Amino acid sequence: MQPVGGRSGCACGEARRAGLQAINVTGGVGAWRRAGLPVAR
Repeated sequence: MQPVGGRSGCACGEARRAGLQAINVTGGVGAWRRAGLPVAR
């Protein structure tokens, strides 16, 4: 079993290797929303 954030960390690494800008948000989408940041559906 991977630690919390393991899959998203791997995905961010792959995105970066593909030349994309990517960040792994500590606390996930819930933390992003609690901070009042935009979320698109």
